[in-house]
Amino acid sequence: MSCVSCREQKLKCDRSQPRCSRCARRDAKCTYPTTRRRQVGPRRTIPELETRLANIESIVKSSRDDRLGRALNNDDVIASFPDKDIHDVVDNTDSPLDCEAKTGPSTLRSVRMSPFGQVPYGGLLDDLYASSDLSPNLRPPMYLRYVIAALAASIVENYRNLALTLYHQARLCVEEEELKDFRPQPVTLAQAQFWCLISNFEAQQTFFSRASTSLSRCLRIAQMLRLHQLDAVDGQLPPGVSETKNWPELEEARRTWWVIFCSDRFVSGSTGWPALINDDDISTFLPASEEAFESGVAESTGLLGDVLQQGCKKYSSFAGRVLVAHLFYQSAKHVSGHLSDEHSADIRNGSFWTRHTMIDNDLATLIMRLPEDLRLPGNLQCQNALFTNIMIHTAIICLNRAAIRETRRLALPSSLFNRGQARLLSAAEEIFNIFREITDMDAAFSNPLLVYCAYMASSVYLDASVAEDRRQAGFNLTYLLHIMIALSKTNVIARSLAIQIAEDMKNIGLDSSAIETVTVTIPEY
Repeated sequence: MSCVSCREQKLKCDRSQPRCSRCARRDAKCTYPTTRRRQVGPRRTIPELETRLANIESIVKSSRDDRLGRALNNDDVIASFPDKDIHDVVDNTDSPLDCEAKTGPSTLRSVRMSPFGQVPYGGLLDDLYASSDLSPNLRPPMYLRYVIAALAASIVENYRNLALTLYHQARLCVEEEELKDFRPQPVTLAQAQFWCLISNFEAQQTFFSRASTSLSRCLRIAQMLRLHQLDAVDGQLPPGVSETKNWPELEEARRTWWVIFCSDRFVSGSTGWPALINDDDISTFLPASEEAFESGVAESTGLLGDVLQQGCKKYSSFAGRVLVAHLFYQSAKHVSGHLSDEHSADIRNGSFWTRHTMIDNDLATLIMRLPEDLRLPGNLQCQNALFTNIMIHTAIICLNRAAIRETRRLALPSSLFNRGQARLLSAAEEIFNIFREITDMDAAFSNPLLVYCAYMASSVYLDASVAEDRRQAGFNLTYLLHIMIALSKTNVIARSLAIQIAEDMKNIGLDSSAIETVTVTIPEY
């Protein structure tokens, strides 16, 4: 038996008596055990050890998930560590950053903590954006996933407080991607989609100047990719889409372009700013139906100009939205000051009235030929159907208000005034009736343009010469006012327009209590 000292140090002992040579050299006490030490307890088997390890891992994972859940629900977990790397702040085993790291070189290792809060984790992000079941090569870039999750969070009550956090993280990710290398980086379709979606989110949050610049950036990227010429006669696919081998991928590029087109037209039409897209430069087919896109079966469509000129009877619901955006912008451009005085007195051959008649006829035709899935009241639960119909009637209001203005200014025949009055009242009534049927106001009015449409309908009822039934006009105005008031808690534009409507109602003697209602509901007024 080895001496106690050698055994404790796990050194070889020569077992010399009375002291081993090692202890003798060190002049240390050397003692030998009187009996051999027996092993206590049975030897544990490998399966038993694996079972215990699995149980411990389960306990640790459960504890960690509870800790992360408490952190995400804690409003105090905001950028407490603005100067630290995100990986130094939290355990990110289940975070989306790890998913990116496992699929290839990650550009997110230096992404900083969002100043609006902690980055959501795997399960939470999957609730807002389901891409975890896709293979790594099919997953969109992380910045695109974040902005989609931000848009989803903005309309889901449980996650609404995370919307701005996700938005800021999306912008941090795309900046990191763009600045990761000093070499020029080619633009991609994902970048165009990102800036379009981020612009939409910013508009919902009433960051209008920021939304406009994001949209401008998105549009320039799309033009660099030649998305506006996907179906040009020369047959050359634009850079970045040249690897496209099947119809669904090409259709995705087309749809990206038309979403950008609609955004440009609605922004320009509602603000009066010049449009950034010239119709004559577009040679991309209108989007196909949802069924064709989802199934991957090619479907032929036409160009925007051809559909308008030929009065095509069949087109997709997406194409219907494109047509509405186009005609809404044409109506707004028509009523702008620099066009309204073009030979307005010549009601037969003047360019003003010729253009007015053409746009009015196009709008009437569009209503009659809407695809079945855009018709009301059968599709009241469809946000696209609601938006499309309301925007058509808003365009009619814009168009005919200009006609009535010119009729009054130039003392033109009363028949023009009567026709414009009938069209105005009919369009305002349609908007009012659609609003009365909407069950989820928050979801519907997440698009700020609908607030603008509600105000346009209100302007019709405020005009005593147009809305002659003052009692009905007062009822409709009060209803629209209460919609604005309900939205004013989270919508700055709705708050401003509610105050304006209340003041106009009081000035024309329709409802003297309107101002008091606004004052009570909107204290800062």
